Amino acid sequence: MTKHAIRDAGTAVPCAIAGALIPVSDLDRSIAFYRDTLGFEGSPTPTGYRLVAESGSAIYLLPSTDYPGRARWPLVTFETDDLEDFVADLQRRGVALLTDVPFELHSDGIHRGDGIRIAWFTDPDGQVLTAFDVENSAWHGAPADGGQ
Repeated sequence: MTKHAIRDAGTAVPCAIAGALIPVSDLDRSIAFYRDTLGFEGSPTPTGYRLVAESGSAIYLLPSTDYPGRARWPLVTFETDDLEDFVADLQRRGVALLTDVPFELHSDGIHRGDGIRIAWFTDPDGQVLTAFDVENSAWHGAPADGGQ
């Protein structure tokens, strides 16, 4: 695994992003959603369940008693090559898109703007998830510091 560095005052700290942690109220129900509906591969961990996408990105499901469903911002964002196909597949699998979002949505439930298309949906605990694709290459490969 390649580890990236956090730079602070010229000092690099080796690290890698392990994945997103999602609190869940019902581990089995959440595993079914992320594995069977979204298609992640998974395996148990000592504290919950780890799911891995084809890209190698991981999501960790953590059983919790009081936090699941409280976040009103996207806990995980999925990047896809074709958002319209992704959304259609979600809908065929019974996943509804959110429409109460602070962005203008087209009739298909997708926001289009500034070279990016985004859709919002929820997991079984009502936690917000997003999926997006890019309409141009300006979103990919550009250094965060503008190449400086």
